[in-house]
Amino acid sequence: MRMLGKTFVAAAIASVALLSTPALAAETLQFNFSALSGPAASFNFTANSSPSPVDALASGFRLNGIDVNFGGTTSSEDLTFWDSSIGGGFSGNQGFVLMFNLFGPQLFTGPYDAPTFLTGSFDLHSQGTAGPLAGTLTISAVSGVPEPATWTLMLVGFGAIGLTTRRRRKSCHAIA
Repeated sequence: MRMLGKTFVAAAIASVALLSTPALAAETLQFNFSALSGPAASFNFTANSSPSPVDALASGFRLNGIDVNFGGTTSSEDLTFWDSSIGGGFSGNQGFVLMFNLFGPQLFTGPYDAPTFLTGSFDLHSQGTAGPLAGTLTISAVSGVPEPATWTLMLVGFGAIGLTTRRRRKSCHAIA
């Protein structure tokens, strides 16, 4: 029985070492635009912190098929994020129809084919004929489900507690 306990502990340590590496999946971010002109012009959507763009453009990148919630109504948008050389910010198209075009700071770092979104609050405004729109875009992390390594550590801990309790019970019965 003693050998079985040592084998279990060795296997548990090996599992934790292998599975406790950081997750490779990108973190999910929540994008909330609060318009100064009221809630009717406000919207939100989620995206990965390090997305895989459909198109790397000369001055930014495009993500297709992002579900954007406009006050309870969700529509699929193609979002283009622009670098600071042409005014930063981002725009949203539904097919060939421009839904919004917001300028402000650049919202990402890294190359256009492998960007990483920044988090924080950003003041954005529109220009052109689509009508004036201004507000604050807040990009924040979505709290999610624990990583597999966290679950593994927890299960190994419970197993170790159970093994220790079992050993103590056997040693108490052996003494009595």
